[in-house]
Amino acid sequence: MQANAFEIQSHEAMQRAAGIFPKTDFEAMLGQYNTRRFDQNFSVSQEIPNPATLKARRSLAAQQTGVAQSQLAISKNELTYQVRQGWHQIQYLQALEKVLLREDSLLQQFVRAATLKFKTGESTLLEKTTAETRQQNLLQSIAQIKVLIETEKSSLRQWLNLPGDFSVEESAFSASSFSEILDSNLVRNNPQLLFAKQQIALAEAEKRLANAERLPDFRAGYFIQSLTGPQEVDGEVVNYNGVPRFQGIQLGISVPIFGAKGYRAKTEAADLQIMAQQKQGEYLRAQLQNQLRQQAGQYVFWKNNVAYHQNTALTNAKSIVTNATRAYQSGEISYLEYAQALQTNLEIQRAYLEAVNSLNQTVVSIQFLISQ
Repeated sequence: MQANAFEIQSHEAMQRAAGIFPKTDFEAMLGQYNTRRFDQNFSVSQEIPNPATLKARRSLAAQQTGVAQSQLAISKNELTYQVRQGWHQIQYLQALEKVLLREDSLLQQFVRAATLKFKTGESTLLEKTTAETRQQNLLQSIAQIKVLIETEKSSLRQWLNLPGDFSVEESAFSASSFSEILDSNLVRNNPQLLFAKQQIALAEAEKRLANAERLPDFRAGYFIQSLTGPQEVDGEVVNYNGVPRFQGIQLGISVPIFGAKGYRAKTEAADLQIMAQQKQGEYLRAQLQNQLRQQAGQYVFWKNNVAYHQNTALTNAKSIVTNATRAYQSGEISYLEYAQALQTNLEIQRAYLEAVNSLNQTVVSIQFLISQ
């Protein structure tokens, strides 16, 4: 972001220099250029570019500044996307860790019950070993989640350019919503598409400059010189002492006589560049619109999936665990049935969190596409 800001400042400075004039020439001619006596000639001249050329250069510089500003907008949008994505991923992992910790609490009860039954001879070593193995596997999953959280935090530190560690406040992991109607024309504000339009404007400015360079430039000058010796003035002979006193002006014009074909070639190349940028812009718009349609479909799917889990699946999972725990403790079901109930609950909880995370990440992608 800071690098892009410096790029903009650099182009703004160049924009102020776009109307710079060529250097002024100062010349002196000393010696025997008129007679054998020593004479002096002093002149100053200035090349004057065609006003249309100066205007075209300023326009081109302004478009180059616009390109740099578009690149900054792209960087902002991409950075926002990365930060949002990482933030939601951390919240998802923290929520998943809570679910696994709750599951671990249930498995600890399972292990204690299985151990007690084994000691009293009510169950086999297989039941006790299975319970302990399930709990250890769950602890490994919890440890892995902690590593993934630290990995995501490391990525956020990079994106935010933070020198030290930070903490993410744990809050209720909830689904994001998107109230705006997802029309494909919303991509018109996407910085990449605006950058493509800026590239077209830049190519058009380059064409205007190529056309302006074909116009004539001008030169104006002034000189003052000396004459030494007798000179006839109005029929009388006058002796001059070599002091500069004779003066005049110089006027000139520069026209492209021999390079006309080259200038036409530059204009043709600029026309082709404009058409190329227009096609690139059309392709990019179609690509972004297609991506937005895909994300809109994903949004509807995950929104319905989250609603299903909230209205049905989570309630069923809670009931399954409650009834299975009571039944296992009372000896009504076997450890296999109880383990299956816990596994079902865990799968439903995970599926719900994955659905919420997928919905949130879809919203982040939509916001990225429409630059919101």
